[in-house]
Amino acid sequence: METQSDMQALIDFVHDNRELERLESLTGEFNAFTALGLERYEIRHSNFLAWLLDPSETHGLSDYFLKLFLRSIAHDAMEENKDFPTVFDIDGWDLDGCEVRREWRNIDLLVLNHEKRFLCLLENKVFSGQHSHQLERYKRVVDEEYPDYKKVFVYLHVMEDEPEQEQYIPLSYSQLIPIIEQTVAAKHTVLSQEILTFLKHYTEMVRRNIMHDSQLQQICQQIYKRHRRALDLIFQHIPTGYSRIQQMLSELIEADPDLIADDPFKNGIHFLPATLDWFPKTGKDWVSSNRILLFNITVQPEVLILSLYLGPGDQAVRSKVYEAVQKNLSLFNKAHRKLTPVWFCLYRSSFLPTEDLNAGDEESARTLIKSKLDEFKKGPMEKIVAHLNVLKNQ
Repeated sequence: METQSDMQALIDFVHDNRELERLESLTGEFNAFTALGLERYEIRHSNFLAWLLDPSETHGLSDYFLKLFLRSIAHDAMEENKDFPTVFDIDGWDLDGCEVRREWRNIDLLVLNHEKRFLCLLENKVFSGQHSHQLERYKRVVDEEYPDYKKVFVYLHVMEDEPEQEQYIPLSYSQLIPIIEQTVAAKHTVLSQEILTFLKHYTEMVRRNIMHDSQLQQICQQIYKRHRRALDLIFQHIPTGYSRIQQMLSELIEADPDLIADDPFKNGIHFLPATLDWFPKTGKDWVSSNRILLFNITVQPEVLILSLYLGPGDQAVRSKVYEAVQKNLSLFNKAHRKLTPVWFCLYRSSFLPTEDLNAGDEESARTLIKSKLDEFKKGPMEKIVAHLNVLKNQ
């Protein structure tokens, strides 16, 4: 039952909320992609990328973006497989004759250069995950169809996800968007205003709806800090969904003295055991704390997934962590692969079925999450912390 103080909290939230006005001004500008509701459709993102990668398309960039994109991929690919073309190879190639295929043999994007006998396969995941060993199947298809071609396999994802197949180079949207923005900065004098607006709308839409926009996050945190009581009341009356579960996770982690809450993301929460807070803050392009090692709980349609990620940042630190976890692959159950240059998953487990949280009321869901957190702290987390603390004096 709402009290008079609850009502006053809601009045204050509506009446004097400058941060909310700033948030509305940032998100209120017209955006063609958002207006058409295209942000959540992988096929639309893939269509956009196919258009941008194709040198013969109407953007007027010729092979500029394609070459920039492939050079970025080749830089990472060279660390994994010396048979891939080098950045020097790609820089010297004329790629105007490249063919870009969409949904050929169910492959999201396939870039073919028959003259250089080279191909780039791109699998795009926005709000879905890998399934049915599709990455393995797609690789087998192109290996059989183009056996003597040099090949680059790319797994494009939103954030903190890894391809099941180690031959795939992970590429996040937070890496892709700067490539598009670099293209706009370099070519804005030769591109039409329509194309510039189109590219600007796309990058803004991705930053606001898919990536972790730091400015929006900061304003949202200010709003929540100042109007927490009002927002908690609002959340109580919102139908069960990701935001409700994410909010409960956030509150429980913040209230737990053994855990340190870090930046939330689109459908989950980051945190770190307090006993690992000595870890050097040498991360970049990930969270505002610059932590390089973080647990996260991701809310998915059927299950909450708990993972431990080594994020982008100082490669010397990343290498030391990687070497340490190789000594206990039964504990670090996702670390058996080669170290990838950006996000690398060390541990993953199913935390809690989503339907269990929707079966009862708010209090029972909160109790269940806390119980699972306590269970995790006394089990895998305690072992992981003990193993990683060996690095403390190194």
